Amino acid sequence: MKLREILPEVLYDAAWIILAVLYYGIALIPAYHLLRSTSALPLPWRFFIYPVAFFLFIFALIALTGITKRFLRANVPGTYNYPGDRAVKTWIANMTIPQFLLVPFSRLILLNATLRFITYRLYGVRLHYSTSISTAAFLRDFDLLYIGKNTVIGPWVRLIAHLFPSPGKLIMGNLTIGDNCVISNETTLLPGATVGNNVFIDKDCILGIQSVIKDNCHIGFRTMIGNKSVIENDVRIGALCGIANRVRIHEGIRIPDFSCIPDDTIVDTQEKANACTLVAEGSVSGKTGGI
Repeated sequence: MKLREILPEVLYDAAWIILAVLYYGIALIPAYHLLRSTSALPLPWRFFIYPVAFFLFIFALIALTGITKRFLRANVPGTYNYPGDRAVKTWIANMTIPQFLLVPFSRLILLNATLRFITYRLYGVRLHYSTSISTAAFLRDFDLLYIGKNTVIGPWVRLIAHLFPSPGKLIMGNLTIGDNCVISNETTLLPGATVGNNVFIDKDCILGIQSVIKDNCHIGFRTMIGNKSVIENDVRIGALCGIANRVRIHEGIRIPDFSCIPDDTIVDTQEKANACTLVAEGSVSGKTGGI
């Protein structure tokens, strides 16, 4: 391995360390002055000052990284050449800055609804204060995310607005979740996925690139919705189903458990939906359930 082949990665890691030292050093200044100004207090009182100084450091780090993130160019949906395009460099910067806060302190911050709301809003996520996001959820590409009011994001849910479909290519797309939705644990939403209002998505589902699920739908356990598929209003899809790419399911249709719908299919009658079942109910084991 030649030095010039790894030099970009070495320089990036060096810059990351320098930025980390800079951010943590600046964020520690208010805590340092608080401790210094209260050093004359009796020892029992100083025990309370230490946690106050720690949270002062956290607040300063939230403000510092959030303000920096605001000054960065926002990610723009599209397909880009990696790593040459300018949009890719912007994406790397937008991914890096929040890591200084969220990697070491995410569980602490996300447990508090107000801190969670302030942090995500500073980082560019468009969400309502009533949104509930698990501390174990995985959110990235913050300025491409929209989450509506009274929506619940369960543990280990992955909201990922970028994808590498092939070597040297990066896709970014807006990811939208409406009001009063439940996204159950271990579900993955990919770039461009759109979820309407009053939608329930069961455990361990996948929503493909630019897939659309409209209002009042129910997606069953471990079901996959393929790329560019559209699920119209008031559709119920059973457990362990495979909905392939560019499928359209019309309003009010009920898809039975264990169904498989091939590419480019239009399901506009209940008879067509019933014909998609591959195996008898109960022949595949698996537990269903929400968060």
